[in-house]
Amino acid sequence: MSKEKSFISKIGEVAYDEKQVSYYYIEDMLRMLSGRILTIIDASISEEKQNKAIKDLVKKEIWTQINKLQYFYWGDKQAHSVKLEEKESDPL
Repeated sequence: MSKEKSFISKIGEVAYDEKQVSYYYIEDMLRMLSGRILTIIDASISEEKQNKAIKDLVKKEIWTQINKLQYFYWGDKQAHSVKLEEKESDPL
């Protein structure tokens, strides 16, 4: 089979020669990136309300991407999505 051939996944084309990574690896990478971004925000913004507001926005966007990733891997938005209460208690 040639490298030009591809198969269709749930969200688009994926080439046969592309590497596969685990969902958990990607989630860990997003969490580490989130932690680094939140640390930068802490170092950059000293005003408490503004700091919290920006961090909340960043956390929300990171979790949006994690939930999209869960949907891509498992196809069921509800079965594997993290509950809001868990997200809020998770320091990311």
